[in-house]
Amino acid sequence: MNLPRKLFLTFSCIVFFIKCDKKETKIENKLLSNDEASIIREAEIKIKKTLDVDLLSSKGISIMSNHIVTFDFDYDNSLDALVFCGFKNTQDHSFHKSKVIFLRNNGKELIPTDSLIYSDKYIIPSQSKTFYSARGDGVIIEKYIPDAYGRIGEAFNSRGIVIYLENTLYLDYISTNDIDFSYSETDYIQYVSARKGLLCRDQPGKKGKVIHKLNYGEEVNVIKRTNQELTIYDEDKNESITGDWVAIKLNTLNTYAKEGYVFNGYLVDDNPN
Repeated sequence: MNLPRKLFLTFSCIVFFIKCDKKETKIENKLLSNDEASIIREAEIKIKKTLDVDLLSSKGISIMSNHIVTFDFDYDNSLDALVFCGFKNTQDHSFHKSKVIFLRNNGKELIPTDSLIYSDKYIIPSQSKTFYSARGDGVIIEKYIPDAYGRIGEAFNSRGIVIYLENTLYLDYISTNDIDFSYSETDYIQYVSARKGLLCRDQPGKKGKVIHKLNYGEEVNVIKRTNQELTIYDEDKNESITGDWVAIKLNTLNTYAKEGYVFNGYLVDDNPN
């Protein structure tokens, strides 16, 4: 090999390594966007890598539901993430267990730090933005006992709060009296997308008394938003639906109430009819 060719190859190798080094430095210095949408997207990617889907499948298990809540658990002004996963048996689609995974945000990536596992109850967050300084800040959850096929009824057997203290997840039980909901005034029109109709209650939450039933495609005037979040499993769609409880204006002879509360996971901006 002549000298010019040797020099050319040597120079090319040097340039290649410099580019690789710059690329790695760029990746190392990349900051994780600190907004809810970005954290949720990052959490979804991380969970796919954390949960060995092939291993689960080999054991006859698949993911039944997946819900992500963002929260600044360690007060470093970086949004962390809690992932609520439900698993089912692939043969008969029956409920298997629930797992809550905490992903800590170090500014560059989300790192799986701790988890809670339950085999007898299906755990979902019922409200994602509530703070409890006396107990430690966290996410309110509701615990349901499913039937053999993982179907969830309207009644839950206990309510609690998932908190993150001293690098560990905890489940602390609370009474319904500990829960306060905030409201924001609003005024807009939406339509009912639930084929079987949508129940309207006298207060936000599944424990509220049913005072009216809205029909598919019916127009509703949303007048308040609450900070009470809910995730339910829709058997017809075979997927989880997440939304908030909202207040709507009532114009019906079926009740004396002037307003009621509905789950907006089944409200859409365009009339489905």
